[in-house]
Amino acid sequence: LILPECMKLLPLYCNCIIKSDALQGSSEIMTDDRSWLMQTVMSMDVPSSHIYFYPRLVPLHELNPDSNTLPVAIRCSADRLSDTGVYLLENGLSMFMWIGLHVPQDWVQNVFGVNSAAQINIESQKLLQIDNKVSNQ
Repeated sequence: LILPECMKLLPLYCNCIIKSDALQGSSEIMTDDRSWLMQTVMSMDVPSSHIYFYPRLVPLHELNPDSNTLPVAIRCSADRLSDTGVYLLENGLSMFMWIGLHVPQDWVQNVFGVNSAAQINIESQKLLQIDNKVSNQ
């Protein structure tokens, strides 16, 4: 499409809105949850709704332990995920951590306190507080 610069992402955002649980009815989401989402989306400002409909994907494995800044968010696509990486997906309401199967063992040890990614407790909702730079970051 030949569009002005400010509208180049309009098709992407429209697709995200159409696929949203707030608008699309399905059997996977309960009526109360869908109603809550609709009300929440209607009360969001523009930056919040932008992040809700097109979540941020932050590569955590690229964290610099000596810096206080987060890595730059990458395009939210499954093609961008690497088996050797750890990513944080955040939409303003929920956060999910995606952990590749081949994440370096020292990174997993420093952050989760286990020897491999297969041993991480996926039911846990909190990270351990381990005294090292990677974990603190």
